Amino acid sequence: MKPSILKAMFVSLVIITAIKIWSQILSQGSVTMPHWLFYSVIALIIVWFLFKNMGTSKGIRSITTEALKEELKDKNKQFIDVRTPGEYKGNHIREFKNIPLNQLPHKVNQLSKDKEVVVICQSGMRSAKASKVLKQKGFDKVTNVKGGMSAW
Repeated sequence: MKPSILKAMFVSLVIITAIKIWSQILSQGSVTMPHWLFYSVIALIIVWFLFKNMGTSKGIRSITTEALKEELKDKNKQFIDVRTPGEYKGNHIREFKNIPLNQLPHKVNQLSKDKEVVVICQSGMRSAKASKVLKQKGFDKVTNVKGGMSAW
């Protein structure tokens, strides 16, 4: 299972447990929570959490490594690899420039906002974070490579 799904399941269980305990505490006194309200709150929290953390960010395109092969031919795109220098040195795609994720916020000025930025990492997790950073910094055209170098 993906780490994001496991995280969502864990957080959901913690929230359900906390609400159930809170509900039992309230039922010991004079105030009780109707069952329909309890389950509605749980459902809303789970739906909100799933949409917030698992959906693709607005304006960020996702492509497969298969589709990337075609994209690499486009000279009007910028390709960045957000892995560490050691990972990049071990194996990388020639067209990609290495800008590690932790340095990206300070080095975005090296990229043109007029061109699409295609981002890759090892598995797709760091590149998804990098894509969000780029969107926050005002880049309109951002593409994340799903599966990263592991899928390449």
